[in-house]
Amino acid sequence: LTMFFVGKLVSARIENAAVQSAAEAGAQYMDTFLEPYVQAMSDDNTLSPESVQALDRFTQRRAMQQHIVSIKIWRADGTVVYSTNKAITNHKFPPDEIVEALKGKVVTDLEGLTQDENEYERKLEMPLYEIYAPLRDSNSMKVIAVGEFYEKASSLKREINRVRQQVWAVVGAATLAMLTLLFFIVRRGDKIIQRQQ
Repeated sequence: LTMFFVGKLVSARIENAAVQSAAEAGAQYMDTFLEPYVQAMSDDNTLSPESVQALDRFTQRRAMQQHIVSIKIWRADGTVVYSTNKAITNHKFPPDEIVEALKGKVVTDLEGLTQDENEYERKLEMPLYEIYAPLRDSNSMKVIAVGEFYEKASSLKREINRVRQQVWAVVGAATLAMLTLLFFIVRRGDKIIQRQQ
C-alpha cells in the first residue's frame, strides 16, 4: 500500500511538473506575440480594430495552427475581448478561471474544457490543455489582460504516459524486491523458531 501511494504521488508530481513546464514555455511564447496587441487596453480596456485584424492574421499562420488551436484575450472583468471563436467575443463569463492569471501566475489545466466558454474547443474532439498567461503593460508591468490559449496535448500526454510507465516499473521493481526480502527474512525467522521449539 505504501509503495502504491508513493507511485501515485510521484506520478502526480511528474505530471504536474511536465504540464506546468510546458505551460510556462507556451506562455512565454504567446506573451511575445500577444502583449504588443493589448497595450492599448491599459488606456481604454478594448482592442483596436487594427489589433484584432493583426491577431486574426497571426492565428491563421500555419506554424501557429500546428500547435495552438484557439486563443482568447480576457479583460479583468471576465469579458472576452478577442477570440478565434468569434461567437463569444465581447461576451462576459464568470472570471473564476482568470483570477490567478490576473495576479501574475501562469495557470494550466489538462483536463478542463467544461465551462460555457469552451464549447468551440470541445467540438474539436482532441486532447487539449488550456493555458492562462498574464499580459502586462510594457511600461508599468501591470497585468492588463489575460491571454488564454489551447494547445494540442497529444505529444504531452504521450510523454506523461511514458514517464508514468517508467515510474510504475521502478516502484513495482522496488516493491517486488522488498517483498522478496521480507519473505526470506520471515521464512528464516520461522525456521529458527521451529528449531528452538
